[in-house]
Amino acid sequence: GSYRIINIILAGVLGLIFLYSGFFVATDYALGCYYKSEFGINCVSCGFSRDFANFTHLNFNDSLNQYSLGLFSFFIFQLLLRFIFIFWKRENEKFVFKVDLSLTILLLLLFVGPYFLAWFNFYLELISIQDDLCYQKNIKGDFMC
Repeated sequence: GSYRIINIILAGVLGLIFLYSGFFVATDYALGCYYKSEFGINCVSCGFSRDFANFTHLNFNDSLNQYSLGLFSFFIFQLLLRFIFIFWKRENEKFVFKVDLSLTILLLLLFVGPYFLAWFNFYLELISIQDDLCYQKNIKGDFMC
């Protein structure tokens, strides 16, 4: 059915992400961080590409970001769940879907929730930094804020 096709597509996409990361060398991360260049602070996502590449090479010691392992774990569990639900016998598809949805929500709360909370706190900090920069510019007579 369509539920199996969706799981096959999701497993394929996740598999391609892991395959790409397996070939990606951790030192090839050339993308710069907007927040680092504009404000001089690391954002919540700084180091994700490098960490994800390191994790696919089973190097868990050189993690730069405290949220990387959680997101990596979420994707690993999702890949495993997709394979389980592709091959699970379909006697009661509604039950299988409810189990899948419940596990996905639980994994999101456990592994991705702290990351989103960190972004919320980061933006609060960023607003404070922007207010300070604007205040300093206004003192100098630059009213472009």
